[in-house]
Amino acid sequence: MPFFNLEGEREATTQNSEEYGKKIIEYLNLHGYYLEHDSNVEGCFQDKIFRNRKLDGNKKTVVEVKDTKLSLSDNSFLREYGNYFKINLKEEFNLFIFAKNVASADKWKRIFDLSKQKDENLKDFFSKISEEFIDSSLDYELFTKFVNSTKVFRVTYDKLYQKIEQIKRDNVFDSGAEYLVEDENLVYKNEKIDSNIFQVTKFPEKLYSVKLKTNNRFNSFWNLSTADKYVQFKGKLYSTRVISDDVLNNYCDDSTYEEINFLPSSFDGEEKTRFIQMIIRSYIICKGFDVGCYYDRKKKILYFPHKKHYIERQKREVEGMKTRYVSRIFYSKGTKNLNFVFHRALKFEVISILDNYFATFDVFKLFSTDGKTVMLGEKAKKLSYKFAPTKAYNNEEKNKLFFLVKAIGLLKYDLFHRNNFSFKQLTFSMPCKAEFGEIFDENFDYEENIYPTLRDYFEGDVND
Repeated sequence: MPFFNLEGEREATTQNSEEYGKKIIEYLNLHGYYLEHDSNVEGCFQDKIFRNRKLDGNKKTVVEVKDTKLSLSDNSFLREYGNYFKINLKEEFNLFIFAKNVASADKWKRIFDLSKQKDENLKDFFSKISEEFIDSSLDYELFTKFVNSTKVFRVTYDKLYQKIEQIKRDNVFDSGAEYLVEDENLVYKNEKIDSNIFQVTKFPEKLYSVKLKTNNRFNSFWNLSTADKYVQFKGKLYSTRVISDDVLNNYCDDSTYEEINFLPSSFDGEEKTRFIQMIIRSYIICKGFDVGCYYDRKKKILYFPHKKHYIERQKREVEGMKTRYVSRIFYSKGTKNLNFVFHRALKFEVISILDNYFATFDVFKLFSTDGKTVMLGEKAKKLSYKFAPTKAYNNEEKNKLFFLVKAIGLLKYDLFHRNNFSFKQLTFSMPCKAEFGEIFDENFDYEENIYPTLRDYFEGDVND
């Protein structure tokens, strides 16, 4: 149920509704959908009805074409969407809405984009539609499910044309390929699927707060290597940890330093959500700093620096897992001179969905010039290509991710710092699994078997 902004932020020239609809048909055809009914020909209530048997079996996909700037306050749209919801209660279908433009795109995202969806916006949308059906008692939970199955595309005729030409040129979708031919010998037994998503299940009881000095509010404080341990919000500094004396003395009005309840009562709505996300992020960074990690603000990653150059592989131990290296020196060809350092880094994001908070983690290949200084630009890009594949998520690669999550102590209760968040990994299950047909060895280690054989990283050293 995403909100797709295929248009970007540009305005484009207009075409009439029929021509716009033809381009939508062509666009969906390239994605494997075939047209079954068209209101321009048959005069049906739905603008267009498609099916994509490879994706949805016999389930219909209804497409609404809006050759206008669509508004969430438009009564005719509210009635139309309400009618679709009532029809969906009798026969489930997918709903795609194509609009040349939308009024207040952020509001649409807070309803139709799961990563930005806000309960208050969804309830307001539901209330407006309910008002259009005074005699009807609509169910909010079923309505939410319908919204989450709706896809909204903001895209002009010109941008559709460009997307279609790009798909044809790149052959991104091959609608003739038999993707779902069942030659994998499916076994109908539940299969557990580990995710890289961790839900916040417990929040700290308190925070530490202090006002920033006005002359240091925006600039000098953020030059500190430890600045990301803290959250700067509305002129104050917040932390789940006791704020250090040097920060208090040099950057803060220490007379305002206080211990407060976890969430200041003055925060609400989006402000509250953004603040909690920032606090969770700072907490994860603190956990990394506790075990000696550095944090790169631009890439949003934690990594272990490699300070002892006489040790080729820097290793870490994690309880219940095999010892692994977290960084490794690669020497210049034929010498013992440091060329560059490869780091296993942990990239993370903090997201909010309907007042629940999650941290997502991924393994990131990081290169440094000396074990500490992150390599950027073309040099890093060339090395990254040499260290392919980048998305080999087999058992061995998956274990490296969980190794790094545990290595920063995220899942371990900290007796020294008791003001903790608690995280729980989300797992999913599938009703069946493939007995054969693996496309790679589930336990193959690319770093052990492929990377050491690469010698021609550059014709010279990366630091030349």
